[in-house]
Amino acid sequence: MSSKNNVPGKEFKELQEKFNKLCNEQEALFRPEFEKVFDALFKLDTSLLKNYPCTNNKNNINKAIEIAGFSNDTEFCEAFTQYNQIFIEGKEIQLKGIEMIAKEHSEKIKKEPIPNGWRFFNFSFITSPQLHDILNNIIETDGKKGKGLFANITEIKSFDESIDGLMDVEVYGIKCTMQPFVRDLEKFNVIDSLFKKHGFDFKRILTILKIISDFIKEYSTEPNKVRNYIAGIIKDYDSIPIWGLFSQILLFEGLCYWCSGVSEKIGQSNDGYNDVLELWKWIEKLLTEKLIKFTYTPYGDNDKLILKPFCDFLYDTELGQCVQKTIFNTPEQLEPEQPKTDIKPPKELTNPKAKEILNKAIEAGFCEVQHGFYKWDKDKQLLAYFVEKVSLYLELRKGRLDKDGKQTISWKPFEQLFKENKIQSAKASFMKYNTKFTPPGYTDIDLLFN
Repeated sequence: MSSKNNVPGKEFKELQEKFNKLCNEQEALFRPEFEKVFDALFKLDTSLLKNYPCTNNKNNINKAIEIAGFSNDTEFCEAFTQYNQIFIEGKEIQLKGIEMIAKEHSEKIKKEPIPNGWRFFNFSFITSPQLHDILNNIIETDGKKGKGLFANITEIKSFDESIDGLMDVEVYGIKCTMQPFVRDLEKFNVIDSLFKKHGFDFKRILTILKIISDFIKEYSTEPNKVRNYIAGIIKDYDSIPIWGLFSQILLFEGLCYWCSGVSEKIGQSNDGYNDVLELWKWIEKLLTEKLIKFTYTPYGDNDKLILKPFCDFLYDTELGQCVQKTIFNTPEQLEPEQPKTDIKPPKELTNPKAKEILNKAIEAGFCEVQHGFYKWDKDKQLLAYFVEKVSLYLELRKGRLDKDGKQTISWKPFEQLFKENKIQSAKASFMKYNTKFTPPGYTDIDLLFN
């Protein structure tokens, strides 16, 4: 029993010495004829390990020795019984050692500072150095072929397209740009440092996203046909080692950006609004599964270095952070201490009317001034509601109307003020399950404007 982990402690060393002693005793007892008894044992009880079907069942041991033809050989019977018992005891020692290593590893993780970025689940092998090298070679080969831990299998249920005509959904206009998606990838240098550098054709991803959006536009009244079409494209990437998973994640991310833009443009009173939110919810569920698969894939240190821009992009998304915090059970971290400076709000929020409403929000306990900037102390959906109310109250986008003739919302100044990204997405997430934007606590926000 060996490990690449350095597990200190007297108890572990004693356990290792005991195991080595058992191995020596077992080797001294071994006889080739034992294999016949093991074969008989497995036939008597197929729930045992096929290679080494050791057991504490004395009746089966005696019966197996008899079937193998050695029941009259007292010395053989004693040797096999002892060999069988040593193997069982050795397995118990190995399991105890694994528990000690796991506990040590868990305590070490708790003591280490939580990194600010995407994390991969760490894998450890508890075995001999020779077998450890063999396992590494197997994993490397599996990675190249997309097998084993690198296998990428998409399971998406099929939907009944025959009911599409019974849903009574009117055609709605869908027109949205993919520029925000591309700009965010560029911001984290994903396209140049990861894809172009390694021969990945990013244009193909955009082409497929364009094809999917055109398909949605044509079949907007047939949601299940749309889902099956998207599922078919995603499944095509299962057979591509490594890059297939990256492509699937990018396609899902692109579609989420697309849904976000469309939901804002078509207006809540449009019947297609709820259809887009339902599609978005379904896509996010599938994306979550892929992000979990991505996190549990055993990439090497060099691979993780290459993937850093991609990981930074994923970690910047609300869903990406949610997946990471759920897997690693990460507690909320305190904001790092920052030097105090004078607050310089965006110019749209420097007028007396804006200052008055912000001061009211502070007095009511919704936000506070911290380290030279405004910090929102409630959930993000309530922040989105506050931003929407203030934007309309100050008429920040006066004259800019959506399809329903309502004034559009100015999100950017508030993202700068509160240092929060994608506040609008918090509203969109709420609207996936609700017909009106009324997050918990919204009535308290309304009181600020009385």
